[in-house]
Amino acid sequence: MEYSLVPEKDLDGNETGFYTREPDGVSGMTVSALAVFVGAKQQTITQLLNRVRDSAPITNSLPETLRPFAGIDLRLITNDLQGRRIVPDEVCQSVAEYYAFDARDFEGKDTAIASYRAIAKAGMRVFIWSKTGYIPPSLRPQKEPLRGTYWYERVKVALSDTLMPLKAGYFCAYLEMMKFFQELEIYADYVILDTDPETHKYIVPDISIGKKFNEWLRSEDSDAKKVRLDLLMSDKPIDFRKERLNSDGSGGKILMPEGFNRLEIKEYNHIYPEISHPKNNAISVNSYPDRYLPIFRYYLQNIWIPNYCKRYISEKDPVGWTLAEQKLVQLPVSTRLALAGTFIGSLLPALPSSSD
Repeated sequence: MEYSLVPEKDLDGNETGFYTREPDGVSGMTVSALAVFVGAKQQTITQLLNRVRDSAPITNSLPETLRPFAGIDLRLITNDLQGRRIVPDEVCQSVAEYYAFDARDFEGKDTAIASYRAIAKAGMRVFIWSKTGYIPPSLRPQKEPLRGTYWYERVKVALSDTLMPLKAGYFCAYLEMMKFFQELEIYADYVILDTDPETHKYIVPDISIGKKFNEWLRSEDSDAKKVRLDLLMSDKPIDFRKERLNSDGSGGKILMPEGFNRLEIKEYNHIYPEISHPKNNAISVNSYPDRYLPIFRYYLQNIWIPNYCKRYISEKDPVGWTLAEQKLVQLPVSTRLALAGTFIGSLLPALPSSSD
């Protein structure tokens, strides 16, 4: 495949070191740009990348955030005639996370933390798209007016509210799971259907993920308790529920108090496309303090994607999912290894092997 690079340029027309690859949208930074981004020296970043590349995939002493890339040449494949080392976006994000949270104190620590916060909600790839001006082909203007899929309509308007917007310091399930569905489109050429063929309701997977995440946070299961202890320093259940009516066991209802963690969350107005919500398309939904972001990502990657994703989509779109699954199981071994540690990589072991 022929790959070309779309650069970000400053006001003087000079390339800044941020690039997006055509036609697939995979992005990255030069080593020097990444060094500036995390507040480290260029030589330090080069040494870190070389150390990751030269490490054994299984037995290594790399930081947790960088272990998935052990033994891999961390270089974006392009047609760049200058031969610059452009570091793929997912690696950039892991490096930024390492310097923000795991690296010992160094002169640029504040820069690393500020930069990581800037990309935490949208993901590195979308962040670089915003700098290079790249627009995925499916979102580009057509020769004739054409409404995008419901999925992309949602992307466009979800956070457009100005009365009660998503606040800094909080995250929402929608933005986080969007990264996974973006990977699903890139590697399986699959975009989730607009509506459920059986119920004709618009498909909103983030609601399903949010409900299961909250159930899991309240679980007394030993695995859930261990993860809470590891990531939150306490194995106590987390309860974000509002006041609610429950059955009293005799046909009546009893008012249950709100969960003891309810006051930690903030509601924001999530905007839905008018095609699905013609009367009121601003729906108040939960956002969670950023301190719960690591445990949500753990849940998404280790629980929902491998255990629930396939069933959720295949029940609504069995034909489309079958085709997507076929593409994923046929990925080369080298690609599967490279995707280890990504959201789509956590789905691959849950699928049948190509020899099945």
